[in-house]
Amino acid sequence: MHNMRKTLFALAIALCGATAFAQTATVAGKKITIGLEIYSLRALLAKDVPGTLAKMKAMGFRELEVSGYYGMKPEDFKKEMDKNGLICTSMLFDYGRFQQDVDGIVREAKLFKCKNVGCAWIKGNGPVDLAQIEKAVEVFNAAGEKTKKAGIRVFYHTHGYEFAPAPNGGTLFDVMVAKAKPGIFDFQLDVYWAFHSGTDPAELLAKYPKRFLSLHLKDMKKGEKTGFFTGSADVETNVALGTGQLDFAKIMTTAVKTGVKQFFIEDESSIAIDQIPQTLSYLGKLK
Repeated sequence: MHNMRKTLFALAIALCGATAFAQTATVAGKKITIGLEIYSLRALLAKDVPGTLAKMKAMGFRELEVSGYYGMKPEDFKKEMDKNGLICTSMLFDYGRFQQDVDGIVREAKLFKCKNVGCAWIKGNGPVDLAQIEKAVEVFNAAGEKTKKAGIRVFYHTHGYEFAPAPNGGTLFDVMVAKAKPGIFDFQLDVYWAFHSGTDPAELLAKYPKRFLSLHLKDMKKGEKTGFFTGSADVETNVALGTGQLDFAKIMTTAVKTGVKQFFIEDESSIAIDQIPQTLSYLGKLK
């Protein structure tokens, strides 16, 4: 099986041409860059950072979203990225750091020359309620005020539970957007998690133009049910774009038209290394 995966990976790279072709797409007549959320290859990074970063380069990526250093110091991880001509255009940090270590976030973002920093998880053990949402908005607004002085924007990555109904109508996410200061605290839409909650990603983008800095691109296996506010699902329901349930032609077109600037593939499945080239091929065929 291991040798078969190596062969499939090599074939996929050959088909992509191992060039910058694979990292771009044309949507609504506009050429956009496709980046990679490095969590997609977390199992490989845990064993071999230099080798895995080289694989990312071989697949045609240049832009990465960094969400961890896999046992390395930030400075050393950055050096390995530099060796492969990779740049960091977005970063994810734990919620606790936005509460207690904004200066540290700014320091690391500056190291990577990154202008967008975000958080992907505020949920505790139980359901998220209005009080937690309002507290998170306070945290991110305050953090964004500090990071703005360094030319860095704060965003929150949606994980699905934010789309639960709010006590006074609408959703908890509607509350977040209403209270978030534009340009200080904005958002990253994970289209899979929005869809998992029963929310149409394209409709959400249209409802809140210019509030989403970036998208996480991942598709959901056909036949999987939606309508959940848990923020959790079997990672094997992540499939290559264009093979699942989401309407990416509509999502991508709406995203470009509503001001989204960054796009990152995130594939959480155990076979992400095989599926990512398929996703790139699909994106390369969009118009």
